[in-house]
Amino acid sequence: SESFGSAVSADLNRETDFKVFGDGTQMDLVRDASGKLIFVLFRNEAFTFHPRIRDGGLILLPPQIHGSLSEAICFPMTIGENHSARELLDQIDDVLCCYLDFESYDRKLLAYFALYSWVSDFSAIAPYLWVVGPHASGKTTVLRLLSAMCRRSVLAADISAAALYTLTHSVHPTLLIDEFELGNDARSRDLQRLLRSGSTRGERVVRASRAYDVFGPKVIASRRGPSDPALDSRGLQVIARPASRAVAIRTPNALLQIERQLQPKLLAFRLNNYLRLLQVNPHPTMGSCLTSRVRDIFRALIFPVIGDIDLERELLAIVAPHDSAARIDRYSEPESAVMIALLRHTHVRGPGAPTSVTAKQLAESVNYVLKECGESYRLIPRKVGEIVRALGLRTRKLGSLG
Repeated sequence: SESFGSAVSADLNRETDFKVFGDGTQMDLVRDASGKLIFVLFRNEAFTFHPRIRDGGLILLPPQIHGSLSEAICFPMTIGENHSARELLDQIDDVLCCYLDFESYDRKLLAYFALYSWVSDFSAIAPYLWVVGPHASGKTTVLRLLSAMCRRSVLAADISAAALYTLTHSVHPTLLIDEFELGNDARSRDLQRLLRSGSTRGERVVRASRAYDVFGPKVIASRRGPSDPALDSRGLQVIARPASRAVAIRTPNALLQIERQLQPKLLAFRLNNYLRLLQVNPHPTMGSCLTSRVRDIFRALIFPVIGDIDLERELLAIVAPHDSAARIDRYSEPESAVMIALLRHTHVRGPGAPTSVTAKQLAESVNYVLKECGESYRLIPRKVGEIVRALGLRTRKLGSLG
């Protein structure tokens, strides 16, 4: 084992999955030939492997997780050659093009997301990727390919709320969930809350006197996108379509070869660029033309390619259509409907123009706006009044008028 810092008399064991020491040495997790998790130390472009690391009075150990769960998480077995972000994006796109009949911009978005997952701990926002499509449209193929490319990926056909926060807290994986359908039951609502929390750094989930970190990138495949607008705004959607041309057959051996080919290179990219990217902050005007949520997603995805102007522009062009869709979706939200109705009332001019609007009158206008947008739900006056006050507008009683 390697030793850092001064030794003290009493050693304490501490599980950890990544660390940067004072001299710039980086410690990450890999899998040895027997399948066990061990540490790789990366220093001055050289690396060594260790089952444990001494750091002063601490003995650093790999996370102690169940064997079956450890086997389900993808870890590289070594560090490969260092490649540029552009070279890695091209290699990932070549693999995706071989197995998927997707539009170029959708493939490139998948490639940017896969590369981003290796430096996701730099950003304040963890974007989600929704792979949406009907039965037999290739959603599972997308997830299996991404599981061979993303950092510490774990592909789950089903997951409980408890598993989500304990797994994410212990190894900070890229979580891929297949056939994810939310209902109206308590379990679905709990998962929904956890997913909303997991996209923002610093938010903790408190369970049984422990605080869990659920932050991290996630890929979710479902037949429909999320019905919750707050959850929908935390990610981008890729539409899966059945192949209209001959594509390579996805076999377990082919996926293993992709994993062994790309994972060591992607780990090398992370370790060779970590300290440099740690000092980088996106320029304040970067993506300023986008709406706030999509701009945050863009600034997260752009981290691995910051400095390459052509790749930055390419990513902006890929994200821009998603921003247009987000702007349209906002019109059907209750807050937007209330604002549109308020504007219509305040623009009535001339003799007899109203000097006040009751919540009941406003609710009628809001429901007309919702009907225009094709929405089936309606708002009662009390709910409209709550939204008006939440928007920062003051209301007052009008006696018997309301």
